[in-house]
Amino acid sequence: MHGTRVQYKDAPADGLTVRLIQTWRRGDIDHAVMSASSGPKDYVKNVIFALFEANSRIDTVLMVRASGPPFLLVRAGRSYFDMSNKEVEGVEELCASSV
Repeated sequence: MHGTRVQYKDAPADGLTVRLIQTWRRGDIDHAVMSASSGPKDYVKNVIFALFEANSRIDTVLMVRASGPPFLLVRAGRSYFDMSNKEVEGVEELCASSV
């Protein structure tokens, strides 16, 4: 699978070519996992759940990867943001190419 270039809206030269790993929509994870033996998958589910709980505008969370570790992007309405709340462009193309 080929990657898609995403970049900051206010700095198009600052971009990465990423691949979509996973998409979660609001309601896909309906509760936090509260167990003493929570492993990496439970930890990720809890992070995703916490993002939805913290901001009612977020409707989708995407996990993407460039060449390093995976990272998250969120969609609120028709806009996409990284975890520092900077607006990102090119994500719609990423989602469309992964279908």
